[in-house]
Amino acid sequence: MSMSITQPIKDLLSSQFQSYNISEQVKLYDIFPLLKPSCIKEAITDVVEVCTGYGPESLDPSIRAKAAVKLSLCEFEAVGLSIIPQGCYSNSIEEMMDCMLEIEHSSHWWTTYSGNYQRLSDVCSTYREYYQEKAIIETFLNITDFMADFHNQFKSSVVSETQEFQSNMKDKFAGVYNQFTHFESLLSQMIQKHSGIINDSIVAIKNKLSTEFVDELQMLKNDRYILINQILESDTEIKKTIDSMLVELTEDMKNQISAKSEFLINHMNITRLNESTALHDIIEENLQERFKDIAIFLDKFMVEIQTETNKVLLEVNEKLPTLEQQYLGNFAQALSNIDKQVLSASLQWQYDYDVVFANLYAALDLLNSNLNSSVKKIEQIEHVIDTIIVDTSFLNDQLANLILIPSTILRAFSFIGVKRVIIAIIVLYFKSTLLCLVHYGQSFRIAALLMSATAGIFCSKLLMSYIYN
Repeated sequence: MSMSITQPIKDLLSSQFQSYNISEQVKLYDIFPLLKPSCIKEAITDVVEVCTGYGPESLDPSIRAKAAVKLSLCEFEAVGLSIIPQGCYSNSIEEMMDCMLEIEHSSHWWTTYSGNYQRLSDVCSTYREYYQEKAIIETFLNITDFMADFHNQFKSSVVSETQEFQSNMKDKFAGVYNQFTHFESLLSQMIQKHSGIINDSIVAIKNKLSTEFVDELQMLKNDRYILINQILESDTEIKKTIDSMLVELTEDMKNQISAKSEFLINHMNITRLNESTALHDIIEENLQERFKDIAIFLDKFMVEIQTETNKVLLEVNEKLPTLEQQYLGNFAQALSNIDKQVLSASLQWQYDYDVVFANLYAALDLLNSNLNSSVKKIEQIEHVIDTIIVDTSFLNDQLANLILIPSTILRAFSFIGVKRVIIAIIVLYFKSTLLCLVHYGQSFRIAALLMSATAGIFCSKLLMSYIYN
């Protein structure tokens, strides 16, 4: 292909025109005007060959003279001069000398020859540029041929490599597809083989979770019953302790009154012996009146203490069942909610696992998504368990608040006077005894009795100081 483009130009540059017709030559001359043949080109051919290689300074005088003669003949032919020396058409040196002698005889001829001889340096430079352009054209044509060959080779190589690459990729994709099909077949066989084991494992897990949930709920119920029994026992023990304190206080006050009465009687007897009868009568009357006042006061005081204590006990007894029912109802409701949540989570979990294993046979990519869904459901179950733990802690807090309710109710009363102070001491003892019983159980009963004795002695001292003052 490249030879059909550049070869005619190369042949034209080397003056090989015989193999081409006239139309092709004319076409090439139109494209490259410098290639057109002429008399002047033929006349300076030898000069140009020397100039292109070495420059105008390297021209030999004989070559220069010969070229000047040929240029003169070209001018003579151009003007239609018919008389031209015959020796000028010869290439031999002898005949060329004869041509120059004949030219010398004609001033016109000699002027033409002399001018051409002098202008050969300029002509040499001019045609040197022309031949340089010719060399550039030849170089361009060589590069064009090289690039055309390179393009054709590269194109054929790319096509071949592309086809080979496509063939290799088809083979590789076919191999990958076969491997994937084989893997899918193995996975289906494995699922069919182990489906029974997986189902058994799921059933075992569900049974284990159900058992653990039931055990945990039963433990919570047992703890609730234990706490309720402890509260009831503590309430009964507190009532017994208060009654015992009241009896001891009453006995102590009676003993103190009896001792005081004996002391007053003895004092009256001694006074009767030492003083007059009238004065003794007055003193005895005053002492009896004072003794009656003291006895009346003590009776009223005991009645008021008994009344206030009964009021406190009635209020405590009235409020405790209501609060117990309220918190027990909340506790039962919380347990019911926990049962519902556990049952709902268990059913939902069972349903999700059934869906997962039903869709396992559909496609390999659905397996991954269903497993992710199962993980999310397990996280939801863990969240439900955390909620159960939080609800359990809330119930413990509610039970603790239930224990503190009696102290909160009694603290609301504000009493004024000695009698109220004694009742406040009894209330503080009630609070501390209840709390200790809850925290330390039955082992605290001995300490509670010691505290009741201490409180009774303190109340007796307060009462006696009040009487004497």
